[in-house]
Amino acid sequence: MIGIDTYSNTSEITPLSDAVSDTLALKDVLIERFGLQAEDVKVLLNQAATHQTILTAFSELVDIAQLNSVVFYFAGLGSTDSQDNFTILAFDSRCQDTPDITLTQLAQLANQNKINLVSIIDSDWDSGNRSIKKDETIYPFTRDLRLAPEDEEEELLRQKHRLSNLPQIGCVCLYPKQSSRITNNLIRALLKTQEVSTYQNLKDFFDGNYIHLACHTDALSQEIFSNAILKAKIQTSLIKFRDEPTRYAVMILQRLIEQRNGAAPEELFNLGVAYYQLNEYDKSIAALQTAIDQVSGQNATTENKTTDQQAYPKAHYWLGRILYESKRDPARAVSELRLATQQNPDNSAAHYYLGKALQALVEQEILTEAEQAFQTYLNAGAPLGQQAEVQEFFRSRRASKSS
Repeated sequence: MIGIDTYSNTSEITPLSDAVSDTLALKDVLIERFGLQAEDVKVLLNQAATHQTILTAFSELVDIAQLNSVVFYFAGLGSTDSQDNFTILAFDSRCQDTPDITLTQLAQLANQNKINLVSIIDSDWDSGNRSIKKDETIYPFTRDLRLAPEDEEEELLRQKHRLSNLPQIGCVCLYPKQSSRITNNLIRALLKTQEVSTYQNLKDFFDGNYIHLACHTDALSQEIFSNAILKAKIQTSLIKFRDEPTRYAVMILQRLIEQRNGAAPEELFNLGVAYYQLNEYDKSIAALQTAIDQVSGQNATTENKTTDQQAYPKAHYWLGRILYESKRDPARAVSELRLATQQNPDNSAAHYYLGKALQALVEQEILTEAEQAFQTYLNAGAPLGQQAEVQEFFRSRRASKSS
């Protein structure tokens, strides 16, 4: 936790009066509400918070964040450098060729790996009392650290909303909004123990005011300052333990199929279901389709097969269900589940998933048509306005397709 009221360069920098007190106040809340031990909180105040000390402490924090939940807090002056990168000022910034620390530099250090780091930056970059004029000095060892935008649309939004240029440092990053003081507002929220337990609660608590919260959507449901990375690793270990018997079954089934030169529809069916339980959908679909092909005679002679032998309702059911659940192909899922219900009308589960697949297919067709209509509207220059609304629709569609 870093709080800087006084700076070494007294000729250019006017001291602050509340950065240190904010730092100590938030420290008390973290200890009181979240059970931290005082020795677990490293505090750098004023002259202790030099450029090198801050970067060294931050790097150490990033290493710890591989397994533990950590918080980086800064209260002090903010500014920009000669390349318009947003910066924070260390105690010795702008003294003897010591530059500011760019926020993007911190973001790059933090985002090399997925870590459980929450950053809270209580500074200003416009005209608030925690901002200072741009540093026009060109330092020979610095370079443009601005993160490249993901796409043209994102760049346009960033130009429109300057605050969104502030980089995300770690999994969650909190910035003040419209020169408001973030620390007092954050303390007020954190003391509402029953109301504010997740980042989504925190976002809702302020209703778009005071605090700008930068994070990925999946982080919103996490408990504040919880160890999400460790929880994910434990969950992975539990899944691996749970899946061991299924992986052993896969190995046995593969051996049986090899012994029969691949002509083993029942083993292929069971292999497909096993792969489904392991969430390996492509392998599951391939195994089930091969089983159906063998039974229907597409890859073998059918001269002596009866109609009952050629039908394979349970394989059609599982193939259709997996195609639906994995969102691979709703139309093909409908076709397979129709065959399953026709070949075995008593399979109530097949009727249920047929209904779900039909619903998904209709929604997909309607949303595809909606995308085409909205794109045509944007291509025409959005004459009615509402461009932000249409772009939000496209963002939500992209998020849905990637999930």
